[in-house]
Amino acid sequence: MLVKIIKRFRQVREILWFYSPRYLHLVDYFIAEKRYRMNLYFPWQKNKGLRFYEKKIVMIDPKKVKYYDTERFFASFYFIQAGNWDLKKASLSDKLQYKIVQELFVEGKGIKELTCFKDLLLKAKNANSSMSMEDATELVLKKYQKLQNIYEKIKKNGYKTQKELNKSGINRFNTWYDEIRVSIDRNGEYILSGSGNHRLMIAKLLKLDLVPAILVRIHHDYYDHFLNSDDLFDHLDCSD
Repeated sequence: MLVKIIKRFRQVREILWFYSPRYLHLVDYFIAEKRYRMNLYFPWQKNKGLRFYEKKIVMIDPKKVKYYDTERFFASFYFIQAGNWDLKKASLSDKLQYKIVQELFVEGKGIKELTCFKDLLLKAKNANSSMSMEDATELVLKKYQKLQNIYEKIKKNGYKTQKELNKSGINRFNTWYDEIRVSIDRNGEYILSGSGNHRLMIAKLLKLDLVPAILVRIHHDYYDHFLNSDDLFDHLDCSD
């Protein structure tokens, strides 16, 4: 129950932030910048960085995304962060989603033939202890049948944004929030940061040139090369 309340609170907070006047975003940015320069944070505060207000969809080359964030970053807002968070990454080929996409669409295995199928069932049951094995099997089959449908649609019609697909989900006010999420490290390289794992793997497999994504954080050393976020987004080739 508490988890649902927290989740709903974050959704409401994001909706309010998304629709709030631009001047409030600018004020928030000014305050965040001062806090960052003066290191005014609580000892337990995780997100020590500049919050920037632009919510842009970035067109990225999926072939250039080679790593993922090993410490998944949950953020309703974008941050510009210093520190060594960008060094805590691993190869995409180590991710479970990579292996699943390879087995389904390269090796041609059926869902029940996946080497991780039993692990997927256990994961489903652990998420809901009252779930029977039959229900867990049905849940996993539905999830990966849906993934197969997504693969076929992308292969046939190309990659589309969630808005273009009229996808609402739980974030019906912010379809951009359901896109592939990436961070940018100190060298300007993209790191997969949570949402869109399967979709990114499919895009890489199909050798697509560009796919939409959202930035959840940027390393301060990279951001520091630019005068402001507009310069940064112009450099990254974004779309509204």
